[in-house]
Amino acid sequence: MERRTFMKGVAAGSGLLIASSAGFGGVVMADDDVIRRLENRANPSTLEKKHVPTVEAPVSVTKGEWFTVKVKVGFLIEHPSAENHWIKDIKLLLDKREVADTEFEVGGVFAPYAEYTIRLEHDTVLTARAECNLHGEWESDPINIRVI
Repeated sequence: MERRTFMKGVAAGSGLLIASSAGFGGVVMADDDVIRRLENRANPSTLEKKHVPTVEAPVSVTKGEWFTVKVKVGFLIEHPSAENHWIKDIKLLLDKREVADTEFEVGGVFAPYAEYTIRLEHDTVLTARAECNLHGEWESDPINIRVI
């Protein structure tokens, strides 16, 4: 049992080392998952162009009124939807708490896009995450939404 635990640790550490050396700029979460973000907007990598989610939402909303949030994957180039390369899911987070998750079928049948209708009671930081079957999980820039 000790050897198995050791080997899991070695495998996880190797994955983090590979991700870090590849220049993803990920942040290590408590459960050892890497969340990748846009590092340099002026000079994004090809992976960043296709994988960082873009969120379309108003910067201010009326308290308690419904509004639409749109998320697409790929802030400069739409993420491919192919048999071997697709977006597995898109998550919407409010103040770092997941509130919605859209899952996509295997094989790239769907466009990498999700739309949510939400309402807020107080100022909120909105982010989106998207998971690619080949390149892991990516997070959008945060959007501060003011409630009036």
